[in-house]
Amino acid sequence: MFVDIESPKTPLKIANILTAYDKGVVIKGVRQPKEKLTPDVCFDILKSTNYPRCIRDMLACIAKLPDEEQAQFIDVVLATFSNRE
Repeated sequence: MFVDIESPKTPLKIANILTAYDKGVVIKGVRQPKEKLTPDVCFDILKSTNYPRCIRDMLACIAKLPDEEQAQFIDVVLATFSNRE
């Protein structure tokens, strides 16, 4: 499965997006609970960048999920390595 970059974003913007799923965002000095990571979010990241650190951070977020939830990300993982530069 090939995913092409359609809407380029900077690595900083991608890191800010992933923060909500990795640590949770800070609102008025209080860290909020983590948001639930979905395959759609991951595909949006793959459509935005090829930057290795962003891809690694996305895969790390997937790896932190329970094994039952990781199964839904099989297409994301395959797209990460299929015809990427």
